[in-house]
Amino acid sequence: MLLAHIVPRLIDLCRTQSSLTHALPRQMWLDTSGKRLMQWPIQEINNLRTRQVSFHNRQLEGGSMFEITGITAAQADVEVTFDLPVLEDNPRIRDSTHVADAVLFNRGNSLGCVYGPFGLLALASNDLSEQTAIFFKIIRRGNGYSVIMGSDENRSSLRDNVHKIPHGTFLDIDPRHEKISLRCLIDHSIIESYGAGGRNVITSRVYPKLAIGDAAKLYAFNNGKKGPLYYKGFYHLFYQHNPLNPFFGDIMVWGHSVSQDLVNWIKLEPALSPSVPSDINSCWSGSTTILPEGKPVILYTGSDTNKHQVTVLAEPKDPSDPLLREWVKPKGNPVMVPPSNVPVDCFRDPTTAWQGHDGKWRALVGAKEKDSNKGMAILYHSDDFVQWTKFLVPLLEAQVTGMWECVDFFPVAVTGKEGLDTSVNNSSVRHVLKTSYGGNDCYVIGTYSSETDVFSADSEFTNTAEDLRYDYGNLFASKAFFDSAKNRRISWGWIMERDSNEDDIVKGWAGIMAIPREIWLGKSGKKLMQWPVEEINNLRAKNASLDSKQLEGGSILEISGITASQADIEVAFDLPDLENDTEALDSEEVDQATIIDGYSASVKGFYGPFGLLALASNDLSEHTAIFFRVIRRGNGYAVLMCSDESKSSLRDNIEKATLGTSLDIDPRHEKISLRCLIDHSVIESYGGGGRSVITSRVYPKMAIGEEARLYVFNHGTKAVTMSSLEAWSMRKAQINSNET
Repeated sequence: MLLAHIVPRLIDLCRTQSSLTHALPRQMWLDTSGKRLMQWPIQEINNLRTRQVSFHNRQLEGGSMFEITGITAAQADVEVTFDLPVLEDNPRIRDSTHVADAVLFNRGNSLGCVYGPFGLLALASNDLSEQTAIFFKIIRRGNGYSVIMGSDENRSSLRDNVHKIPHGTFLDIDPRHEKISLRCLIDHSIIESYGAGGRNVITSRVYPKLAIGDAAKLYAFNNGKKGPLYYKGFYHLFYQHNPLNPFFGDIMVWGHSVSQDLVNWIKLEPALSPSVPSDINSCWSGSTTILPEGKPVILYTGSDTNKHQVTVLAEPKDPSDPLLREWVKPKGNPVMVPPSNVPVDCFRDPTTAWQGHDGKWRALVGAKEKDSNKGMAILYHSDDFVQWTKFLVPLLEAQVTGMWECVDFFPVAVTGKEGLDTSVNNSSVRHVLKTSYGGNDCYVIGTYSSETDVFSADSEFTNTAEDLRYDYGNLFASKAFFDSAKNRRISWGWIMERDSNEDDIVKGWAGIMAIPREIWLGKSGKKLMQWPVEEINNLRAKNASLDSKQLEGGSILEISGITASQADIEVAFDLPDLENDTEALDSEEVDQATIIDGYSASVKGFYGPFGLLALASNDLSEHTAIFFRVIRRGNGYAVLMCSDESKSSLRDNIEKATLGTSLDIDPRHEKISLRCLIDHSVIESYGGGGRSVITSRVYPKMAIGEEARLYVFNHGTKAVTMSSLEAWSMRKAQINSNET
């Protein structure tokens, strides 16, 4: 229940013209336990209430929010109560009186629990760049539950010269037996929040720059858990696995590994294996969704008795098991079959499902049209997650791409890096549709309406170098999920092999997962940003750093003091004397130039190539060059980012390509930055703070282990400045080393 009133003018006694601001007068009394005082605004304040709006029994899904309209949000009195009908097994915390402040100061409103944070966003700007969150979190503590009440001022103002502090305390209620209530009195720059009928009070003094007067907004929100691959404290990675051979085979199962930190992984027994008519010939790719009651379910592609591709539903045998070891397939499978205009072997990889405002579930399945090269994402609806109906038209289609594999569809916030639950959809959200075809993961950004199920994309899939890609190197079949533990969206991708099946047999495996990446919408709103998850930094060990240094044309400098075969490097370059006589390139050629040998690392230009030589042998006969090249384009400059594998190995029987893209930065006003994660035979390179990523799978013969070297270089004719360089040796993670 939520009641909100306009409060047109708070009493002069409380808001004086002096430098001091008084709180509203409060009535005080001893609570029934005799141990604490209770406080509540004096009843006379209610005489200032005017227009009222109310909402009743509205369910807030994890990651959702809705605006409270009809009142003046800058000056209001709001009373709201929350009920938790199914209290789950939340993470435990240590028994300490300082826990509430510790949790708040570490994460504030951004830390997601199974329940919480949920509450109000007060004095919020339209784009949510300003907001003060008054919220609750539920955490297991001993044999019971603790309720943390907080006020997070971290985003209360765009001004820099003001204090912004999270405040919090434990609220003395048992959420199993009592509703959680909140009353907030909002007065332009002051928010007085009363929790649980006055058991606790938090007052915030804030200084919004945008959310003032009629521009201020008020929202109810729930950033709690509802993530597809994070469950009861564990990250779950499901992957395609051939139990008989190290290559894609006739019988595929779902491999299953779990982690608590996204770095160290425990291998479990397969989650799904062929066992019923709808999947007897293989269990292929799919996605996981967590239902409102907290139970995870899987939609996946089965190869049935006729080797037709169908969609199968699976659910955990024991939802209380945090490892989700055993899965069962209920009666009624398959739940989706290929429509008549789709070949029976071109219908696969269902997405994580989401709910529209009507409460119905939606999911996509990748497909290709019969007798054409049209790829599509077929949309399905369901009321109960069991009976699915195909929508009239695909959510999106493209004429020239062929089969769409591993389709993904999710919301991204217009501002900020925080991730969103897959069902979130409001005016501050855009949507991403990703599909895999032609060996690449391509995406479009657009606007989606769940009322009409129309997705209006800003661009089209063209099956050319113009398509936006997650990665301009060797990465395919990625899957993103909402990590409710840290309010972020994470993408996992598959790095394919570039050698032969015979090599895979010798190794005993084929294909590896890329390092998980956080993914969000860039400031321009036109492209996605990606960055390695922060947990990877925990593997950093021995460090080497270099201060600003000018790199003359033709120079090379070894980075010593670290293990170059397993390293994390961050480097930035500056071009202080960028000249107009820089080599020019026609705009039509920019993207093509990044993928042809004409712009390999051996071709000298004015500014570039400059960058890193990774996994290099001592004599440089082996190396992979990750580099930039600056070229004049029209009245500005184009920055090309490339990874040249042509000298990555002395072996002849492997694929070696020059990979690349144009980097969306202006080198006149911004440094050119590069981060490379090197792991023996994989190099993941992030340019421009994550604007573009290139992954290289290489097979050095000499530059292995302690014999590998790392260099910074400039092969251009003009000098560039290496403004900073930090490099770390990386410790070895535990990857499927401890089976349980």
